Amino acid sequence: MKKFLVLMIVPVMASAVNAQLELSISGPNSLATNATGTYTVSYSGAAILGADVDIVVDFGSIGGGIILTTNRDRDLDITGINPVSSNYEVSITNDVTATDLGSPLFSIVLTAPSVVPDGNKVTISLIENAFIDLDFNPITGTVMPTKQVTITPFVPESRVTKCTVRAGITQGRDANDINNVKDYFTASGIADFPADRNDVDFIGVNIIDVCDNAVIYSQSIDFNDHNDVALKKGVFHYSDRIARGEAGAITSLKIDFRKNPSPFSVIAKNIDLTGLGCPLKLGFTMGDSVILSQEVNEAIVNGRNTLIPTRLMRLSKDTLVVRKAKTRSSTRSLGDSLSVSGDIAVADMNLDTNEPNLVNEDVNVVWGSSTFTIPFANFKTVGRKHLYKCSRSHSAEDPNNLVTATIDLDKCTYSISVKDVNLADVDASGIVTFGINFATPNGDFNKTVDVNLVTRRSY
Repeated sequence: MKKFLVLMIVPVMASAVNAQLELSISGPNSLATNATGTYTVSYSGAAILGADVDIVVDFGSIGGGIILTTNRDRDLDITGINPVSSNYEVSITNDVTATDLGSPLFSIVLTAPSVVPDGNKVTISLIENAFIDLDFNPITGTVMPTKQVTITPFVPESRVTKCTVRAGITQGRDANDINNVKDYFTASGIADFPADRNDVDFIGVNIIDVCDNAVIYSQSIDFNDHNDVALKKGVFHYSDRIARGEAGAITSLKIDFRKNPSPFSVIAKNIDLTGLGCPLKLGFTMGDSVILSQEVNEAIVNGRNTLIPTRLMRLSKDTLVVRKAKTRSSTRSLGDSLSVSGDIAVADMNLDTNEPNLVNEDVNVVWGSSTFTIPFANFKTVGRKHLYKCSRSHSAEDPNNLVTATIDLDKCTYSISVKDVNLADVDASGIVTFGINFATPNGDFNKTVDVNLVTRRSY
C-alpha cells in the first residue's frame, strides 16, 4: 500500500463572487521519514490585497512539525500555535501593499514524521477565512487544489544487507587451546566512507552488540603497508590466512571506493563473539571518521527464519528461547502432556568447579500457572561435563507428573516433556509463560519467555 501525505485546501465561506481566484501547490512528490519539504501555495486569476488563512496539520497519532515561511517581501504574522493532540492550528495574516499576481502566497516547510503514521498519510488543510481583492471585497469561489506526497521510510547510507553469524560448538573461553575458538562472522552492504583517504593508515572494523552497547570484536587493518592489501583502481582488498595455532581474525575485507556509498564485504573466522546478540551494528573507523551501519536485526542476520546462535550468550547473558512447544489435552484426569525444546544460555558458570551442577540442584520448570520441580539427584551427567539428563522424574508438586528432560549447558540446548498432568487452560490470547529456574554459583538462572501457541515458539 502506498503511503501518502495529503495537502488539502478547503473553502469555508461563501459570498458574492468578485473574481475567480485559483490556488496551486508545488513541492516534492515524496518525502522520507524525518525529511523536510517545502510546499508553496501560489495564486492566479485575481489580485490579492490581503489574506487571512487557517492551517490545520494532522499527523495522526505520531506528531511532526511545520515552519511557515514566505518567498515574498511581506510579513507572515503567526498569531498562535495550539497543539491539540497532533493537530496544529495556525492563523496567519498576509499584509499586501501592492498587487503581485501569481507570486507565492506563502510556503510551508513540513517535517515528515519519524515513522509512517496511522492511515499512511499526513493531512494539511488550508481553510479560507478571507481573501480580499484590491477593492477590499471578499474573493470567493476559490479553486482549492490537493496534493498527494508519498511517504517512504528513510534508508541510512550505511547499512548491512546480508549477515551470517555462526557459533562454535563450545564458546572459545572454555578452552585453553586457541584452535577451539570457532565463531564466524560475515557481512556485506554499503557504507558512506570518507572521500579523502590520503591520511588514512588503518581501517578499524568493529562488531557491536546494540543492547549492551558493547564492542564484541575489533580489529585494525593496515591500509597502506600490509602485503595482502591491494588498492588498485579504487578497490581495496585485504585478505589473510589463519595458520593453526594463530588467533582468529578478519580473513577478507573488500571496499569499492569507486562508488558512493561504497559496497563492502567482510569475513572473520575463528573469532570469539561471546555476548553478541541482535540487533547488532557493524562499525568502521578511517582516520577521524567513524562509520556505523544501521541496526542489523534478526531478519537480516542468518535470514528471517534462523536466529543468531544462543550459544554466543553462554558465559555472558542468561537467555532462554523456545523453538518448539506442543501440548496435548485429554478429557480424562491427568491425561494432558507437554513438550518444549529450545535454547538455554547461562552466564554464571564456574568452569573450574563445574558449576552449576544440575545433579545437585532442584530444577523448576514453569508452564503458565503450573510449576514442575525436578528434585536434586534426579539429573545425571552424561559424557561431557555440562550435559544432564533425567528420565520420568516425579515432580515435587505432584508425584503423578512425570518429567523427562535433557539440558546441555555446553551446546546451550534443552528438551523437556511432562506427562500425566492436568494443564491449566490458556486465555484467549494464546500466550503462555514458560520458564526454567535453578541455582548458579553466585545466584540463580531464572528466565521466562512468552510462548505463542499458534507459532509454538517464543520469537
